[in-house]
Amino acid sequence: MARKIRMLGLILLAFTIALPAQDRLKTRIDANRRIALKGSRNPRAQAQFDRGAVDASMKVSYATLHFKPSPSIDLFLSELQSP
Repeated sequence: MARKIRMLGLILLAFTIALPAQDRLKTRIDANRRIALKGSRNPRAQAQFDRGAVDASMKVSYATLHFKPSPSIDLFLSELQSP
Protein backbone atom coordinates (compact mmCIF):
# COMPACT_ATOMS: atom_id res chain seq x y z
CA MET A 1 0.00 0.00 0.00
CA ALA A 2 2.79 2.44 0.91
CA ARG A 3 4.47 1.68 -2.40
CA LYS A 4 1.29 2.59 -4.31
CA ILE A 5 1.00 5.86 -2.39
CA ARG A 6 4.62 6.73 -3.18
CA MET A 7 4.09 5.88 -6.83
CA LEU A 8 0.95 8.01 -6.97
CA GLY A 9 2.85 10.86 -5.31
CA LEU A 10 5.63 10.62 -7.89
CA ILE A 11 3.14 10.61 -10.73
CA LEU A 12 1.37 13.67 -9.33
CA LEU A 13 4.69 15.44 -8.82
CA ALA A 14 5.75 14.71 -12.40
CA PHE A 15 2.38 15.95 -13.65
CA THR A 16 2.57 19.25 -11.74
CA ILE A 17 6.16 19.86 -12.85
CA ALA A 18 5.15 19.28 -16.46
CA LEU A 19 2.35 21.88 -16.32
CA PRO A 20 3.37 25.12 -18.00
CA ALA A 21 3.34 28.26 -15.86
CA GLN A 22 0.78 30.89 -16.76
CA ASP A 23 2.31 33.86 -18.59
CA ARG A 24 1.64 36.88 -16.38
CA LEU A 25 3.25 39.44 -18.70
CA LYS A 26 0.41 40.68 -20.87
CA THR A 27 2.34 43.29 -22.88
CA ARG A 28 5.91 43.93 -23.97
CA ILE A 29 8.19 45.60 -21.44
CA ASP A 30 8.98 49.18 -22.44
CA ALA A 31 12.45 50.14 -21.14
CA ASN A 32 11.55 53.83 -21.55
CA ARG A 33 8.71 53.61 -19.00
CA ARG A 34 10.51 52.93 -15.74
CA ILE A 35 9.43 54.01 -12.28
CA ALA A 36 10.72 53.67 -8.75
CA LEU A 37 8.19 51.74 -6.71
CA LYS A 38 6.99 53.56 -3.61
CA GLY A 39 8.95 52.45 -0.58
CA SER A 40 11.51 50.55 -2.65
CA ARG A 41 14.25 53.16 -2.54
CA ASN A 42 16.47 53.89 0.42
CA PRO A 43 15.59 57.40 1.68
CA ARG A 44 19.30 58.19 1.86
CA ALA A 45 19.63 57.65 -1.92
CA GLN A 46 19.39 61.27 -3.03
CA ALA A 47 20.60 63.04 -6.16
CA GLN A 48 22.98 65.21 -4.14
CA PHE A 49 25.01 62.10 -3.23
CA ASP A 50 25.08 60.63 -6.75
CA ARG A 51 28.64 60.03 -7.97
CA GLY A 52 27.66 59.00 -11.50
CA ALA A 53 27.80 55.73 -13.37
CA VAL A 54 30.08 52.95 -12.17
CA ASP A 55 32.49 51.05 -14.35
CA ALA A 56 30.70 48.42 -16.45
CA SER A 57 33.02 45.72 -15.09
CA MET A 58 31.96 46.37 -11.47
CA LYS A 59 30.55 43.23 -9.89
CA VAL A 60 27.58 43.45 -7.55
CA SER A 61 28.27 40.89 -4.88
CA TYR A 62 24.87 41.00 -3.23
CA ALA A 63 21.42 42.17 -4.28
CA THR A 64 17.94 41.22 -3.11
CA LEU A 65 14.69 41.64 -5.01
CA HIS A 66 11.38 41.12 -3.27
CA PHE A 67 8.27 40.51 -5.37
CA LYS A 68 4.68 40.26 -4.23
CA PRO A 69 3.24 37.01 -5.57
CA SER A 70 0.10 37.32 -7.63
CA PRO A 71 -3.15 35.95 -6.17
CA SER A 72 -3.26 33.35 -8.95
CA ILE A 73 -0.07 31.77 -7.59
CA ASP A 74 -1.66 31.34 -4.16
CA LEU A 75 -4.70 29.73 -5.75
CA PHE A 76 -2.50 27.44 -7.86
CA LEU A 77 -0.46 26.34 -4.83
CA SER A 78 -3.56 25.75 -2.70
CA GLU A 79 -5.03 23.56 -5.46
CA LEU A 80 -1.82 21.51 -5.53
CA GLN A 81 -2.07 20.89 -1.80
CA SER A 82 -5.75 19.91 -1.86
CA PRO A 83 -6.32 16.14 -2.00
